[in-house]
Amino acid sequence: MRMTGRAAAALRQAGEEYLERVHPGGTLIIQDTGGHLRWWTWAGHRTNATPAATLGTVAVPGQHVNDRWIRLPDGRVR
Repeated sequence: MRMTGRAAAALRQAGEEYLERVHPGGTLIIQDTGGHLRWWTWAGHRTNATPAATLGTVAVPGQHVNDRWIRLPDGRVR
């Protein structure tokens, strides 16, 4: 498949920006610079919405769900 220059640049930028949030063996839980825990699933909005809504206190209730991660309560993982 041939990519446009814009697509190639966007892919390169995403690789640089998210390199530490991807692992070939599975998902990662990372604490960001603000102290918030995020479960980097890369599963997509609909898939992330299910555990975010059903895991009770494991996920932050009422959070804005996105394609990349689920926010966990601060201090949940040590």
